Amino acid sequence: MMRKTLYLILLFALATFFIGCRRDSSANIIGEKKMENILYERQLAEAITETGDNAAYRQRVYIESIYSKYGVTEAQFDSSLLWYARHTDRLYKIYENIDKHLTDEAQLLGLENNATSTYASMGTKGDTANIWNGRSYYLLTSQGVGNNYMTFRIEADTTFYRDDRFLLHFVSHFVYSDGPRDAVVSLSVVYNNDSVGSMVSHLITDGDFTTMIRSTDRPIKAVEGFIYLNTKWSDRPRLLFVTNPSLIRFHETKEDREEIRRLDSIRKASKHLMIDTLKADTAERTPLKTNGQLLLRKKPIPHRTFRKEPLL
Repeated sequence: MMRKTLYLILLFALATFFIGCRRDSSANIIGEKKMENILYERQLAEAITETGDNAAYRQRVYIESIYSKYGVTEAQFDSSLLWYARHTDRLYKIYENIDKHLTDEAQLLGLENNATSTYASMGTKGDTANIWNGRSYYLLTSQGVGNNYMTFRIEADTTFYRDDRFLLHFVSHFVYSDGPRDAVVSLSVVYNNDSVGSMVSHLITDGDFTTMIRSTDRPIKAVEGFIYLNTKWSDRPRLLFVTNPSLIRFHETKEDREEIRRLDSIRKASKHLMIDTLKADTAERTPLKTNGQLLLRKKPIPHRTFRKEPLL
């Protein structure tokens, strides 16, 4: 009986300890609304200071003034960012509000950017369709194993045609305390014979990102790709938030195919012309051996008659 009582007391003490630790771990976390405001103003500051002289120094001054404005320290911001990175649903909600805020301000200034809403509203059928079947957001981080990349693969079906074009679009948000911003984005078409055509790009800024690849005249097996956060592990948070991804498939129209054929015929004609010119030039400069010496047979220069003008 005594042993059972001691066992229950120990369990209660451990439970109380872990609950207390959990409360303490989130006690200094910045609230969602304040975090949203800080991240929004950081993004504006980074956009303002990304070019020009002393860009890194000016960016640092802006960001420190933002921390001071909201009464937080850099350490508190970093620990809060790591906490939100483990609660991606809340971070996604924050960035949804930031995107909406930026879109509203752009419309007030007459700068419309509706790529995200346009692509997201497309159906999965038709000549132009959004075939994305993955998640609506991804968080890439330099911390942890396998957290610095995301992959996708969409198997082809009867709606995929030869010569289709594919456009990958998403909105990127780098959240860095230090270090260079860089991510590698790959978009590939896999054909039935397992050959692959790829387009690789580098992502270094926030905002809308697009990359496109055109397939060849071969049956398509799948469309795949990845986004890789190209940064070293760091104690301080380095995050890349990818939101609203879309993969748009375009069927080529009759006019597109006719234009491609026209350009191909021009390229072929130019190629044949270059070969014929090279052959003619080679024939005029055929190697000729004379007395052990290698000479070049050149086309003789035609004789010209010059008329002398009378001196004045």
